Amino acid sequence: MWKNPSPGFTLIELMVVLAIAALGVSLVTPNMIRAYESFKVSADERKLSEMLASVRMKAFFRNSAYVIKLEGNTFIVANKGVQVNFDHITFPPQQFTVNEHGFSDLPRIRYQLSNQSEIKTIENSFGAP
Repeated sequence: MWKNPSPGFTLIELMVVLAIAALGVSLVTPNMIRAYESFKVSADERKLSEMLASVRMKAFFRNSAYVIKLEGNTFIVANKGVQVNFDHITFPPQQFTVNEHGFSDLPRIRYQLSNQSEIKTIENSFGAP
């Protein structure tokens, strides 16, 4: 019986495996990058929604009005000295007040995502009746 003098893989076999791996990576990477960017944008939208809900709840529970200013990528609670910056959301200049009952005088908040050209709105579900 004949034995191979050096066990292992040939150079051709290794090159074929590396070529298949490189092809797989080149097919998957663009989709992963898009998914990651989309995830970061969605996280900023959730953060905006949570900030709005938090301001409404604090206004109600503390029986205090809050003045909110949105400009550029910044969410400012003007009379409380709170400022939050967003990485993937920009706002056209707008200002509204959340009264001590948790109601806002602005029915919709306009914003733009960094990966889109259209202006989006978020409905203020706790707007003044």
